[in-house]
Amino acid sequence: MEHLLLDQSDVENRKNSGSLRSVKLSNTIIMEQQNMSTKCSDLNEIDHGQAKPVEEDRRARHRAVQRRYIKRRKAEVKRIKELVQTLENRYCCLEIAAEERDLKLENGELRARIDAVAASVPRVPHVDLIQLLMQNQLELVKEFYEPLTSQELVSIQQKTQVEYEMSRRDNKCQTSGASIMGWTDFRKMDESSVKFMLSKEFPNVQALHLMSVTWDTLSLPATYATFFSPAFPIKTQVLQTFGRDAVVIHRVLFNPHTQSSSNSLELLWRVRLGEEYVIFDSAL
Repeated sequence: MEHLLLDQSDVENRKNSGSLRSVKLSNTIIMEQQNMSTKCSDLNEIDHGQAKPVEEDRRARHRAVQRRYIKRRKAEVKRIKELVQTLENRYCCLEIAAEERDLKLENGELRARIDAVAASVPRVPHVDLIQLLMQNQLELVKEFYEPLTSQELVSIQQKTQVEYEMSRRDNKCQTSGASIMGWTDFRKMDESSVKFMLSKEFPNVQALHLMSVTWDTLSLPATYATFFSPAFPIKTQVLQTFGRDAVVIHRVLFNPHTQSSSNSLELLWRVRLGEEYVIFDSAL
């Protein structure tokens, strides 16, 4: 019995001693775990504190890369625009050069044609160019002139003579009172036109003789130019005659001030109206 009791007590003592060790061991493990967790939290705080500057530095580098990229893009766009402008300028220059080349070719062709035409025209020595021009116009008008018929002649004469008679009886004609080399004027102003008549007295001269001299001077090309100033070159030709009292005259007059010529077709006829001898000049 005693032996058993001792054994039981030993067992209990062993159990008690074992439980104390286990308690001490578990406490030691818990403390070590707490120490480890404390160290880990400290390490995490240290890592977090170190990671913040690293993130900011990374973002700064990223922004710098973006700025450099944008700057390169802007420079590239500017370079492309300048290149496009340069190409457009070159294209315009090429177009102008091509147009100039075409114009030079056309000018050369025209000069060659002018030289060919000039070479085909026979050269007449000592011929005035103005006289040659006027002579060419005379020949051209003569070639294409269509003669007046008798009915057309009578119609023009009757219409002109009726207007003349009406103007003589019209009391609305006025004169300016001026007299130039004995000529006085009578004029009538309508809404859109002015009709005038010049008159001059020739004392001690027979009317029939005066009419004959005037008619010969007007109807003959050799003397027609005497009615105009010598400063104006003039040429005339008779295109058609109606007996002794009516002719169609073509007149070419060169104006040296404008360096141009003018052409006119005129119907001249003479008639006796009562006691008057009248010479009419009507433009066709």
